[in-house]
Amino acid sequence: MAGEWKTVALGDVADTRNGAGIKQDFFDDTGVPLARVSNFTSDSINMTDCVHVDAGHARHWESHRLKHGDVVVATVGSWPPNWSSVVGKAVRVPCTAVGAIQNQNTCCVIARPTISDQRFLFYVLRIDAFVSYAANAAGGSANQARLPVANLKRYTFSLPPLPEQRAIAGVLGALDDKIELNRRTSRTLEKLARAIFRAWFVDFEPVKAKAAGARSFPSMPQETFDALPTRLVPSELGPIPEGWSVGRVADFGDVICGKTPPTKNPENYADDVPFITIPDMHNQVFVTDTGKKLSHTGANTQAKKFIPAKSICVSCIATAGLVVITSARAQTNQQINTVIPRKGISPYYCYEALSLLGDEIRAGGSGGSVLHNLNKSNFSALNVLLPMKDVLSHFDGVLSPLFETILANQKESRKLAEMRDYLLPKLLSGEVRVADAELFLEKTTS
Repeated sequence: MAGEWKTVALGDVADTRNGAGIKQDFFDDTGVPLARVSNFTSDSINMTDCVHVDAGHARHWESHRLKHGDVVVATVGSWPPNWSSVVGKAVRVPCTAVGAIQNQNTCCVIARPTISDQRFLFYVLRIDAFVSYAANAAGGSANQARLPVANLKRYTFSLPPLPEQRAIAGVLGALDDKIELNRRTSRTLEKLARAIFRAWFVDFEPVKAKAAGARSFPSMPQETFDALPTRLVPSELGPIPEGWSVGRVADFGDVICGKTPPTKNPENYADDVPFITIPDMHNQVFVTDTGKKLSHTGANTQAKKFIPAKSICVSCIATAGLVVITSARAQTNQQINTVIPRKGISPYYCYEALSLLGDEIRAGGSGGSVLHNLNKSNFSALNVLLPMKDVLSHFDGVLSPLFETILANQKESRKLAEMRDYLLPKLLSGEVRVADAELFLEKTTS
Protein backbone atom coordinates (compact mmCIF):
# COMPACT_ATOMS: atom_id res chain seq x y z
CA MET A 1 0.00 0.00 0.00
CA ALA A 2 1.28 3.48 -0.81
CA GLY A 3 2.80 5.36 2.11
CA GLU A 4 0.35 8.23 1.62
CA TRP A 5 -2.48 6.10 2.93
CA LYS A 6 -3.15 6.43 6.64
CA THR A 7 -5.35 4.80 9.24
CA VAL A 8 -8.07 7.10 10.55
CA ALA A 9 -11.22 6.95 12.65
CA LEU A 10 -14.47 7.93 10.97
CA GLY A 11 -14.94 10.74 13.47
CA ASP A 12 -11.58 12.23 12.41
CA VAL A 13 -12.66 12.78 8.80
CA ALA A 14 -16.44 13.20 8.98
CA ASP A 15 -19.10 14.92 11.05
CA THR A 16 -22.26 13.14 12.21
CA ARG A 17 -25.84 14.23 12.71
CA ASN A 18 -28.32 12.28 14.79
CA GLY A 19 -31.84 11.84 13.46
CA ALA A 20 -34.91 13.78 14.50
CA GLY A 21 -36.86 12.45 17.46
CA ILE A 22 -40.38 12.93 16.13
CA LYS A 23 -43.27 11.37 18.04
CA GLN A 24 -46.05 9.54 16.23
CA ASP A 25 -48.46 12.23 17.38
CA PHE A 26 -47.01 14.43 14.63
CA PHE A 27 -47.34 11.83 11.85
CA ASP A 28 -49.76 12.84 9.12
CA ASP A 29 -51.12 11.59 5.80
CA THR A 30 -49.51 14.57 4.11
CA GLY A 31 -46.68 16.89 4.98
CA VAL A 32 -42.94 16.25 4.89
CA PRO A 33 -41.73 12.67 4.24
CA LEU A 34 -39.89 10.95 7.11
CA ALA A 35 -37.02 8.63 6.16
CA ARG A 36 -36.89 5.67 8.53
CA VAL A 37 -34.80 2.50 8.60
CA SER A 38 -37.85 0.62 7.36
CA ASN A 39 -37.56 2.64 4.14
CA PHE A 40 -33.96 1.52 3.54
CA THR A 41 -33.32 -0.74 0.56
CA SER A 42 -30.06 -2.61 0.02
CA ASP A 43 -28.18 0.62 -0.72
CA SER A 44 -30.73 3.42 -1.03
CA ILE A 45 -34.02 4.73 0.41
CA ASN A 46 -37.46 3.94 -1.02
CA MET A 47 -39.97 6.58 0.03
CA THR A 48 -42.99 4.97 -1.68
CA ASP A 49 -44.71 3.91 1.56
CA CYS A 50 -43.15 6.42 3.94
CA VAL A 51 -44.97 8.23 6.71
CA HIS A 52 -45.17 12.02 6.77
CA VAL A 53 -44.65 14.66 9.43
CA ASP A 54 -47.14 17.46 9.99
CA ALA A 55 -45.84 20.42 7.98
CA GLY A 56 -46.01 22.78 10.96
CA HIS A 57 -44.02 20.47 13.21
CA ALA A 58 -41.57 19.67 10.40
CA ARG A 59 -40.35 23.28 10.49
CA HIS A 60 -38.61 22.48 13.79
CA TRP A 61 -36.44 19.92 11.97
CA GLU A 62 -35.23 21.83 8.92
CA SER A 63 -31.62 21.01 9.85
CA HIS A 64 -32.44 17.31 9.52
CA ARG A 65 -33.55 17.46 5.88
CA LEU A 66 -31.66 15.04 3.63
CA LYS A 67 -29.61 16.10 0.61
CA HIS A 68 -28.80 14.07 -2.47
CA GLY A 69 -25.77 11.88 -1.83
CA ASP A 70 -25.96 12.05 1.97
CA VAL A 71 -24.75 8.87 3.67
CA VAL A 72 -27.15 7.60 6.31
CA VAL A 73 -26.44 4.73 8.70
CA ALA A 74 -29.05 2.69 10.58
CA THR A 75 -28.16 2.98 14.28
CA VAL A 76 -31.07 0.74 15.30
CA GLY A 77 -31.92 -2.53 13.59
CA SER A 78 -31.62 -6.27 13.67
CA TRP A 79 -28.63 -8.43 14.38
CA PRO A 80 -26.97 -10.30 11.52
CA PRO A 81 -27.80 -12.36 9.55
CA ASN A 82 -31.10 -10.48 9.03
CA TRP A 83 -29.48 -8.26 6.40
CA SER A 84 -32.72 -6.58 5.31
CA SER A 85 -32.75 -4.37 8.42
CA VAL A 86 -29.33 -5.02 9.96
CA VAL A 87 -27.88 -2.43 12.33
CA GLY A 88 -25.12 -0.43 10.67
CA LYS A 89 -26.63 -0.62 7.17
CA ALA A 90 -25.37 2.37 5.19
CA VAL A 91 -27.40 3.87 2.34
CA ARG A 92 -26.94 6.79 -0.01
CA VAL A 93 -29.78 9.31 -0.34
CA PRO A 94 -31.36 9.22 -3.84
CA CYS A 95 -33.06 12.15 -5.58
CA THR A 96 -36.46 10.79 -4.56
CA ALA A 97 -35.63 11.18 -0.84
CA VAL A 98 -34.21 14.70 -1.03
CA GLY A 99 -35.94 16.96 1.49
CA ALA A 100 -37.14 14.10 3.68
CA ILE A 101 -36.47 14.33 7.41
CA GLN A 102 -34.01 11.81 8.84
CA ASN A 103 -35.48 10.02 11.87
CA GLN A 104 -33.92 9.22 15.23
CA ASN A 105 -32.82 5.67 14.45
CA THR A 106 -30.34 6.90 11.87
CA CYS A 107 -27.13 8.88 11.75
CA CYS A 108 -26.06 11.04 8.83
CA VAL A 109 -22.33 10.86 8.06
CA ILE A 110 -21.05 14.10 6.50
CA ALA A 111 -17.59 14.18 4.91
CA ARG A 112 -15.27 17.07 5.72
CA PRO A 113 -14.62 18.17 2.12
CA THR A 114 -10.96 19.11 2.60
CA ILE A 115 -10.17 15.66 4.04
CA SER A 116 -12.67 13.11 2.76
CA ASP A 117 -14.99 12.44 -0.14
CA GLN A 118 -18.66 11.81 0.62
CA ARG A 119 -19.16 8.96 -1.82
CA PHE A 120 -15.88 7.33 -0.80
CA LEU A 121 -17.14 7.24 2.79
CA PHE A 122 -20.33 5.56 1.58
CA TYR A 123 -18.24 2.72 0.15
CA VAL A 124 -16.11 2.55 3.30
CA LEU A 125 -19.31 1.85 5.25
CA ARG A 126 -20.45 -0.80 2.76
CA ILE A 127 -17.64 -3.33 3.18
CA ASP A 128 -17.89 -6.46 5.32
CA ALA A 129 -15.35 -5.08 7.78
CA PHE A 130 -17.71 -2.27 8.78
CA VAL A 131 -20.76 -4.55 8.92
CA SER A 132 -18.86 -6.80 11.36
CA TYR A 133 -17.65 -3.83 13.37
CA ALA A 134 -21.17 -2.39 13.64
CA ALA A 135 -22.59 -5.69 14.89
CA ASN A 136 -19.82 -6.06 17.50
CA ALA A 137 -20.01 -2.41 18.58
CA ALA A 138 -23.80 -2.49 19.00
CA GLY A 139 -25.68 -3.24 22.17
CA GLY A 140 -29.31 -3.87 22.88
CA SER A 141 -31.71 -6.75 23.28
CA ALA A 142 -31.94 -10.02 21.40
CA ASN A 143 -34.64 -8.49 19.19
CA GLN A 144 -33.10 -5.09 18.54
CA ALA A 145 -29.53 -3.88 18.20
CA ARG A 146 -28.47 -0.29 18.83
CA LEU A 147 -25.20 1.22 17.57
CA PRO A 148 -24.10 4.23 19.64
CA VAL A 149 -22.93 7.09 17.43
CA ALA A 150 -19.80 7.35 19.57
CA ASN A 151 -18.90 3.81 18.56
CA LEU A 152 -19.71 4.55 14.92
CA LYS A 153 -17.22 7.44 14.99
CA ARG A 154 -14.51 5.14 16.35
CA TYR A 155 -14.55 2.87 13.29
CA THR A 156 -11.06 2.87 11.75
CA PHE A 157 -10.11 2.34 8.11
CA SER A 158 -7.40 3.17 5.56
CA LEU A 159 -7.77 6.60 3.97
CA PRO A 160 -5.93 7.47 0.72
CA PRO A 161 -5.27 11.06 -0.40
CA LEU A 162 -8.37 12.98 -1.44
CA PRO A 163 -7.77 12.71 -5.23
CA GLU A 164 -7.51 8.93 -4.95
CA GLN A 165 -10.62 8.79 -2.78
CA ARG A 166 -12.49 10.57 -5.55
CA ALA A 167 -11.02 8.28 -8.21
CA ILE A 168 -12.01 5.15 -6.25
CA ALA A 169 -15.49 6.54 -5.68
CA GLY A 170 -15.66 7.35 -9.38
CA VAL A 171 -14.95 3.75 -10.43
CA LEU A 172 -17.42 2.21 -7.98
CA GLY A 173 -19.91 5.02 -8.49
CA ALA A 174 -19.98 4.51 -12.26
CA LEU A 175 -21.11 0.93 -11.69
CA ASP A 176 -23.76 1.99 -9.18
CA ASP A 177 -24.94 4.80 -11.46
CA LYS A 178 -25.46 2.34 -14.31
CA ILE A 179 -27.34 0.01 -11.97
CA GLU A 180 -29.54 2.92 -10.89
CA LEU A 181 -30.12 3.94 -14.52
CA ASN A 182 -31.22 0.38 -15.30
CA ARG A 183 -33.51 0.45 -12.28
CA ARG A 184 -35.14 3.73 -13.33
CA THR A 185 -35.53 2.56 -16.92
CA SER A 186 -37.13 -0.68 -15.79
CA ARG A 187 -39.42 1.17 -13.42
CA THR A 188 -40.60 3.38 -16.30
CA LEU A 189 -41.22 0.31 -18.46
CA GLU A 190 -43.11 -1.35 -15.59
CA LYS A 191 -45.37 1.69 -15.27
CA LEU A 192 -45.96 1.72 -19.02
CA ALA A 193 -46.84 -2.00 -19.03
CA ARG A 194 -49.17 -1.51 -16.07
CA ALA A 195 -50.84 1.46 -17.76
CA ILE A 196 -51.48 -0.55 -20.94
CA PHE A 197 -52.82 -3.46 -18.89
CA ARG A 198 -55.19 -1.24 -16.93
CA ALA A 199 -56.40 0.50 -20.08
CA TRP A 200 -57.16 -2.77 -21.86
CA PHE A 201 -58.30 -5.02 -19.02
CA VAL A 202 -59.41 -2.89 -16.06
CA ASP A 203 -60.89 0.31 -17.44
CA PHE A 204 -61.74 -1.24 -20.84
CA GLU A 205 -60.90 2.02 -22.56
CA PRO A 206 -60.61 0.50 -26.08
CA VAL A 207 -64.10 -1.03 -25.83
CA LYS A 208 -65.55 2.22 -24.53
CA ALA A 209 -63.76 4.17 -27.26
CA LYS A 210 -65.11 1.84 -29.95
CA ALA A 211 -68.62 2.15 -28.54
CA ALA A 212 -68.24 5.93 -28.75
CA GLY A 213 -67.35 5.71 -32.45
CA ALA A 214 -63.52 5.65 -32.37
CA ARG A 215 -61.85 3.76 -35.19
CA SER A 216 -58.59 2.90 -33.36
CA PHE A 217 -56.97 3.00 -29.96
CA PRO A 218 -53.36 3.96 -29.05
CA SER A 219 -51.12 0.99 -28.13
CA MET A 220 -53.63 -1.52 -29.54
CA PRO A 221 -53.03 -3.19 -32.92
CA GLN A 222 -55.74 -2.32 -35.43
CA GLU A 223 -56.87 -5.91 -35.97
CA THR A 224 -57.32 -6.33 -32.22
CA PHE A 225 -59.36 -3.15 -31.98
CA ASP A 226 -61.53 -4.17 -34.93
CA ALA A 227 -62.42 -7.48 -33.19
CA LEU A 228 -63.50 -5.83 -29.93
CA PRO A 229 -67.15 -5.77 -28.82
CA THR A 230 -68.88 -2.45 -28.35
CA ARG A 231 -70.57 -2.98 -25.03
CA LEU A 232 -69.98 -4.21 -21.47
CA VAL A 233 -72.09 -6.87 -19.76
CA PRO A 234 -72.56 -7.74 -16.06
CA SER A 235 -70.26 -10.35 -14.43
CA GLU A 236 -68.91 -11.46 -11.04
CA LEU A 237 -66.13 -8.92 -11.50
CA GLY A 238 -68.48 -6.13 -12.53
CA PRO A 239 -69.07 -4.98 -16.12
CA ILE A 240 -66.75 -6.69 -18.64
CA PRO A 241 -66.60 -6.68 -22.46
CA GLU A 242 -69.22 -8.85 -24.16
CA GLY A 243 -67.75 -12.21 -25.15
CA TRP A 244 -65.13 -12.17 -22.40
CA SER A 245 -65.59 -14.33 -19.29
CA VAL A 246 -64.73 -14.66 -15.61
CA GLY A 247 -62.57 -17.64 -14.77
CA ARG A 248 -60.29 -18.82 -11.99
CA VAL A 249 -56.55 -18.58 -11.52
CA ALA A 250 -56.41 -22.29 -12.40
CA ASP A 251 -57.69 -21.35 -15.88
CA PHE A 252 -54.39 -19.55 -16.50
CA GLY A 253 -52.46 -22.83 -16.28
CA ASP A 254 -51.08 -25.40 -13.87
CA VAL A 255 -50.72 -24.23 -10.26
CA ILE A 256 -47.75 -25.60 -8.31
CA CYS A 257 -47.26 -25.13 -4.57
CA GLY A 258 -43.56 -25.27 -3.72
CA LYS A 259 -41.81 -27.46 -1.21
CA THR A 260 -38.54 -27.41 0.75
CA PRO A 261 -36.27 -30.47 0.64
CA PRO A 262 -35.11 -31.58 4.12
CA THR A 263 -32.56 -29.05 5.32
CA LYS A 264 -30.91 -31.58 7.64
CA ASN A 265 -29.51 -33.30 4.57
CA PRO A 266 -26.77 -31.00 3.20
CA GLU A 267 -26.65 -32.99 -0.04
CA ASN A 268 -29.97 -31.38 -1.00
CA TYR A 269 -28.35 -27.95 -1.32
CA ALA A 270 -25.68 -26.72 -3.74
CA ASP A 271 -25.51 -24.23 -6.62
CA ASP A 272 -27.41 -26.17 -9.27
CA VAL A 273 -31.10 -25.21 -9.19
CA PRO A 274 -32.48 -21.76 -8.20
CA PHE A 275 -34.68 -22.09 -5.08
CA ILE A 276 -37.03 -19.12 -4.81
CA THR A 277 -38.11 -17.85 -1.39
CA ILE A 278 -39.97 -14.68 -0.41
CA PRO A 279 -36.83 -12.53 0.13
CA ASP A 280 -35.98 -13.11 -3.55
CA MET A 281 -39.30 -11.57 -4.60
CA HIS A 282 -39.07 -8.07 -3.15
CA ASN A 283 -38.79 -5.15 -5.60
CA GLN A 284 -38.30 -7.46 -8.57
CA VAL A 285 -40.17 -8.21 -11.78
CA PHE A 286 -38.00 -11.20 -12.68
CA VAL A 287 -36.11 -13.49 -10.32
CA THR A 288 -32.59 -13.59 -11.76
CA ASP A 289 -30.82 -14.83 -8.65
CA THR A 290 -31.78 -16.57 -5.42
CA GLY A 291 -30.30 -16.56 -1.95
CA LYS A 292 -30.55 -20.35 -1.80
CA LYS A 293 -30.01 -23.03 -4.42
CA LEU A 294 -30.68 -26.76 -4.53
CA SER A 295 -28.46 -29.54 -5.72
CA HIS A 296 -29.68 -31.68 -8.59
CA THR A 297 -30.12 -34.41 -6.00
CA GLY A 298 -32.30 -32.26 -3.75
CA ALA A 299 -34.39 -30.89 -6.62
CA ASN A 300 -34.94 -34.34 -8.11
CA THR A 301 -36.40 -35.61 -4.83
CA GLN A 302 -39.38 -33.39 -5.67
CA ALA A 303 -39.25 -33.38 -9.45
CA LYS A 304 -42.92 -32.41 -9.74
CA LYS A 305 -42.06 -29.06 -8.16
CA PHE A 306 -39.95 -27.82 -11.10
CA ILE A 307 -41.29 -24.68 -12.77
CA PRO A 308 -40.06 -23.38 -16.15
CA ALA A 309 -38.95 -19.90 -17.14
CA LYS A 310 -41.78 -17.37 -17.52
CA SER A 311 -43.78 -18.94 -14.71
CA ILE A 312 -45.53 -16.53 -12.33
CA CYS A 313 -44.73 -16.92 -8.61
CA VAL A 314 -47.07 -15.47 -5.97
CA SER A 315 -46.25 -15.37 -2.27
CA CYS A 316 -49.22 -16.69 -0.29
CA ILE A 317 -47.84 -17.01 3.27
CA ALA A 318 -46.51 -14.26 5.56
CA THR A 319 -45.66 -11.45 3.09
CA ALA A 320 -48.57 -12.28 0.81
CA GLY A 321 -49.23 -10.90 -2.64
CA LEU A 322 -45.68 -10.48 -4.00
CA VAL A 323 -45.52 -11.46 -7.67
CA VAL A 324 -42.48 -12.23 -9.85
CA ILE A 325 -41.65 -13.96 -13.12
CA THR A 326 -39.06 -16.73 -13.28
CA SER A 327 -36.14 -16.22 -15.65
CA ALA A 328 -34.94 -19.83 -15.56
CA ARG A 329 -36.08 -23.31 -14.55
CA ALA A 330 -36.42 -23.29 -10.76
CA GLN A 331 -38.24 -24.51 -7.67
CA THR A 332 -39.85 -22.58 -4.79
CA ASN A 333 -40.58 -23.19 -1.16
CA GLN A 334 -44.05 -23.89 0.23
CA GLN A 335 -44.83 -20.22 0.87
CA ILE A 336 -45.20 -19.65 -2.86
CA ASN A 337 -47.83 -20.76 -5.37
CA THR A 338 -46.74 -20.67 -9.01
CA VAL A 339 -48.80 -20.47 -12.18
CA ILE A 340 -47.31 -22.10 -15.28
CA PRO A 341 -49.25 -20.35 -18.08
CA ARG A 342 -50.75 -22.69 -20.64
CA LYS A 343 -50.32 -22.14 -24.36
CA GLY A 344 -52.19 -19.07 -25.53
CA ILE A 345 -52.15 -17.39 -22.09
CA SER A 346 -49.65 -14.53 -22.01
CA PRO A 347 -47.29 -14.79 -19.03
CA TYR A 348 -47.24 -11.01 -18.91
CA TYR A 349 -51.04 -10.87 -18.70
CA CYS A 350 -50.85 -13.40 -15.86
CA TYR A 351 -48.19 -11.30 -14.12
CA GLU A 352 -50.24 -8.11 -14.31
CA ALA A 353 -53.52 -9.82 -13.42
CA LEU A 354 -52.02 -11.61 -10.42
CA SER A 355 -50.32 -8.42 -9.27
CA LEU A 356 -53.78 -6.83 -9.04
CA LEU A 357 -54.88 -9.72 -6.83
CA GLY A 358 -52.50 -8.70 -4.06
CA ASP A 359 -55.22 -7.18 -1.88
CA GLU A 360 -57.55 -10.11 -2.48
CA ILE A 361 -54.79 -12.57 -1.62
CA ARG A 362 -54.16 -10.79 1.66
CA ALA A 363 -57.88 -10.73 2.45
CA GLY A 364 -58.30 -14.40 1.55
CA GLY A 365 -55.47 -15.68 3.68
CA SER A 366 -56.07 -17.33 7.03
CA GLY A 367 -54.10 -16.78 10.21
CA GLY A 368 -55.02 -13.22 11.04
CA SER A 369 -53.23 -9.98 10.24
CA VAL A 370 -49.72 -11.21 11.04
CA LEU A 371 -49.49 -14.50 9.19
CA HIS A 372 -51.37 -14.88 5.93
CA ASN A 373 -51.76 -18.35 4.51
CA LEU A 374 -53.69 -18.76 1.27
CA ASN A 375 -53.56 -22.42 0.34
CA LYS A 376 -53.26 -23.74 -3.20
CA SER A 377 -56.95 -24.59 -3.56
CA ASN A 378 -58.17 -21.16 -2.48
CA PHE A 379 -55.51 -19.42 -4.56
CA SER A 380 -56.47 -21.46 -7.63
CA ALA A 381 -60.12 -20.50 -7.18
CA LEU A 382 -59.62 -16.71 -7.12
CA ASN A 383 -61.61 -14.89 -9.82
CA VAL A 384 -59.75 -13.52 -12.83
CA LEU A 385 -60.77 -11.98 -16.13
CA LEU A 386 -60.39 -14.19 -19.23
CA PRO A 387 -60.28 -11.99 -22.34
CA MET A 388 -60.58 -13.31 -25.87
CA LYS A 389 -57.45 -15.25 -26.90
CA ASP A 390 -56.69 -12.97 -29.86
CA VAL A 391 -56.65 -9.99 -27.50
CA LEU A 392 -54.25 -11.82 -25.16
CA SER A 393 -52.00 -12.73 -28.07
CA HIS A 394 -51.74 -9.13 -29.24
CA PHE A 395 -51.26 -7.90 -25.67
CA ASP A 396 -48.33 -10.30 -25.33
CA GLY A 397 -46.83 -8.91 -28.52
CA VAL A 398 -47.10 -5.34 -27.23
CA LEU A 399 -45.64 -6.09 -23.79
CA SER A 400 -42.95 -8.66 -24.69
CA PRO A 401 -40.36 -6.03 -25.75
CA LEU A 402 -40.93 -4.10 -22.52
CA PHE A 403 -40.45 -7.14 -20.30
CA GLU A 404 -37.48 -8.39 -22.31
CA THR A 405 -35.76 -5.05 -21.70
CA ILE A 406 -36.58 -5.23 -18.00
CA LEU A 407 -35.05 -8.72 -17.82
CA ALA A 408 -31.94 -7.62 -19.74
CA ASN A 409 -31.54 -4.66 -17.36
CA GLN A 410 -31.84 -6.91 -14.31
CA LYS A 411 -29.25 -9.35 -15.65
CA GLU A 412 -26.84 -6.55 -16.53
CA SER A 413 -27.30 -4.94 -13.11
CA ARG A 414 -26.57 -8.23 -11.40
CA LYS A 415 -23.32 -8.54 -13.34
CA LEU A 416 -22.37 -4.94 -12.54
CA ALA A 417 -23.12 -5.49 -8.85
CA GLU A 418 -20.89 -8.57 -8.82
CA MET A 419 -18.04 -6.50 -10.33
CA ARG A 420 -18.59 -3.72 -7.78
CA ASP A 421 -18.62 -6.15 -4.87
CA TYR A 422 -15.44 -7.79 -6.16
CA LEU A 423 -13.59 -4.49 -6.55
CA LEU A 424 -14.92 -2.75 -3.43
CA PRO A 425 -12.70 -4.31 -0.74
CA LYS A 426 -9.69 -4.46 -3.06
CA LEU A 427 -9.85 -0.78 -3.94
CA LEU A 428 -10.48 0.30 -0.36
CA SER A 429 -7.54 -1.71 0.92
CA GLY A 430 -5.17 -0.51 -1.80
CA GLU A 431 -4.69 -4.06 -3.08
CA VAL A 432 -6.01 -2.90 -6.47
CA ARG A 433 -5.30 0.58 -7.79
CA VAL A 434 -7.73 2.65 -9.82
CA ALA A 435 -5.93 2.20 -13.15
CA ASP A 436 -5.95 -1.58 -12.74
CA ALA A 437 -9.65 -1.55 -11.78
CA GLU A 438 -10.50 0.50 -14.88
CA LEU A 439 -8.54 -1.96 -17.06
CA PHE A 440 -10.40 -4.87 -15.42
CA LEU A 441 -13.76 -3.24 -16.11
CA GLU A 442 -12.82 -2.48 -19.69
CA LYS A 443 -11.96 -6.13 -20.31
CA THR A 444 -14.98 -7.61 -18.55
CA THR A 445 -17.58 -5.27 -20.03
CA SER A 446 -16.32 -5.17 -23.62
